[in-house]
Amino acid sequence: MNTFINTENINTINAELSNYCNSACPMCPRFDFELNLIKEITNNSHTTLDVIKNRIGDKILSQLQKFYSCGVLGDGAMNPECVEIYDYVKTSGTFATSLSTNGGLRNKEFWKALAQTKTRVVFAIDGLEDTNHLYRRNVKWEKVIENVQAFINAGGIADWDFLVFKHNQHQIDEAEQLSIKLGF
Repeated sequence: MNTFINTENINTINAELSNYCNSACPMCPRFDFELNLIKEITNNSHTTLDVIKNRIGDKILSQLQKFYSCGVLGDGAMNPECVEIYDYVKTSGTFATSLSTNGGLRNKEFWKALAQTKTRVVFAIDGLEDTNHLYRRNVKWEKVIENVQAFINAGGIADWDFLVFKHNQHQIDEAEQLSIKLGF
């Protein structure tokens, strides 16, 4: 029995769709220990739709159970072809797709279009208006909420991923109530 992953038995792909990100989270590998952006590994590439089509292709996509993007060096929503990629991936098979994001980027039209691909979005929101930006630096609360509402109101399925820190642990119950109100 072959236990190695190969093109015949692969069933899940975590695609690094971009190494661009609008946030500057302090523990992100995009930064060195002095919080300087490591330019050699950031803000210089997106995975294109052509790469997905030509390097992964319909055959592999058709056997997947899950295709997702939980970026290590970037936020997949930064990819200019993000919606087109998820659209293509979804038409290649009947499997789960998801995207993890800080949610503070793009516009309402993007989030409405992504909702139409039936891709689940995991919004990484670490607190409320007065605390989310302490870890998700450069992410504006109003923009996150606007994008969340656009996505959910367009029929999107969303999860709220809340990293607990000392500065936000007192907000867990309030965040849970807000998540219900917003339709997570």
